[in-house]
Amino acid sequence: MELDKAINGLTYIDPSDRDTWVKVAFALKDEYGELAEQAFLDWSATAPNYCTKAALATWKSAKQGSVKIGSLIHIAKQGGWQFSRPEPLPPHVLAARKAEQAKATAERLRLEQEDRAKAAKEAATRFNPASPANPNHPYLSIAKMVSTYNLKQEGNGLLAPMYHNRQLINLQTIYPNGAKRFIAGGQVKGAYSIIGNAGAMANDFYIVEGWATGASLHEFTSKPVLVAFNAGNLLAVALDARKAFPYAQIVIGADNDLNHKSGINVGVVKAQEAALAIRGQVSIPPIAGDWNDYLTGRKREALAKGGANHG
Repeated sequence: MELDKAINGLTYIDPSDRDTWVKVAFALKDEYGELAEQAFLDWSATAPNYCTKAALATWKSAKQGSVKIGSLIHIAKQGGWQFSRPEPLPPHVLAARKAEQAKATAERLRLEQEDRAKAAKEAATRFNPASPANPNHPYLSIAKMVSTYNLKQEGNGLLAPMYHNRQLINLQTIYPNGAKRFIAGGQVKGAYSIIGNAGAMANDFYIVEGWATGASLHEFTSKPVLVAFNAGNLLAVALDARKAFPYAQIVIGADNDLNHKSGINVGVVKAQEAALAIRGQVSIPPIAGDWNDYLTGRKREALAKGGANHG
């Protein structure tokens, strides 16, 4: 079913009932993915108890696979929707709903900007006075076997700076067990961190998902690396990078997600998408995992052989 038909069906569903509201979010996410986010938010905004932050959080928490689009169709039919011959709403009703949706969209954007500004201020407050990262931090020296580069440290957490348009806007905190956290409400899309000499980026550089992956590739190639922090952000970072460096050779260092729970190699798919958009190249590690997994494995093998030879 086309998204437009589902949007029409939503007009027959009461968004003020929380159970129904959550079920609709899951059904839309399952059928259309992120394409349906705005439709869900616009429909939610027509409820008298609408809360922008709650709507955004509910959409983010919705998972694919648990509720199908048939559930949405069933609920809409209970409200009088005719799937094959939907009746158009009166013009005055449509106008009122569009006005509510516009108001809700403006409020959502205002809250997002407010949250981003708070996150950027927190990032500067925490990152600027922090000490350089300890090279013996277990995430660096034991788990990933990489140097500190641009990291700082706060307690037992490593702080990776995240920039956009050369401004510090967010932080990723990396804990000894590998857990990672962004500042709540902070901008992630388009955000990046630089490892290596930014002045050399006019020639060639890499773009990768994770910070440790970037550190490993930089050590192995001596090339600058942009860290995008997740697969979904590769495209945004790549597009901005291509604008800044129109003639550079850009290589996307993919994560080889062979065992992804979705059955889709997300890391490779997103890397290929980004490379295609900027006329770049893709480099895929020869094992399941990322380039840090592969290069660290080689380091461990070399150390093991060296120890055996020494013995």
